[in-house]
Amino acid sequence: KIYEIKNARVIKHNFKKQMKKIIFDDNSFLICTEDHKFLLKNNNYSEVKNIKKNESITSWKELVEQCNDYNHKIKRIEDIEGDFDCYDLQVEENNNFAVITKETKNIHNGIIIKNCGDVLKLQIKVDPKTGEIIGSKFLAFGCLAGNVIIATPKGYIKIKSLSVGNIIYAWNGKDIVENKIEEINHKLVHYKDLLKLEFEGSSYFKFVCSKDHIWWLATDRPIEASDLQFKG
Repeated sequence: KIYEIKNARVIKHNFKKQMKKIIFDDNSFLICTEDHKFLLKNNNYSEVKNIKKNESITSWKELVEQCNDYNHKIKRIEDIEGDFDCYDLQVEENNNFAVITKETKNIHNGIIIKNCGDVLKLQIKVDPKTGEIIGSKFLAFGCLAGNVIIATPKGYIKIKSLSVGNIIYAWNGKDIVENKIEEINHKLVHYKDLLKLEFEGSSYFKFVCSKDHIWWLATDRPIEASDLQFKG
């Protein structure tokens, strides 16, 4: 419930997706993918395709004017033919941002949406005095099943057996290095949102992950698990 200015980075994806036209009760609209997450009035995020007509969405007007009785809702959703370029914002720390859907002389309104699940999350530390970036790191979205094997200096260990402080092997963009686990998050995922992947060469290269998990290709670019191509 605190709204602030943060650094952001514009991301243009190297793929195209189908879009939906989301029309709100004030007749403003937003064009986005159906899996984009909106902030609901109950302070939870929900994908557009899962929001019910009677659910209230957090509105920008409500935040600015502090009028808690304003109920912003989706009026209808329309299909748009064709595939379109995808853009997103990576926002420092908050990972959400305000989208203005209606702007007139006396009215500004919109919604709060979350970063897409198919991008990397960028965390930046900025010097408050100079405004210079003094540190940054990427964190991947998505999740792995508990039985997935992780490489560590002590051998291969199931991810569910790891603890904060354990050392694991990681890739820093140039070399394989040893990193300490700082945080472990548990998440429940519907089985329909999971993928089972199997790779050539070893029984260890068979595991389950969420469709939105980010993979880093040998071509030095990130890709969502659901966009990986099978090579027969």
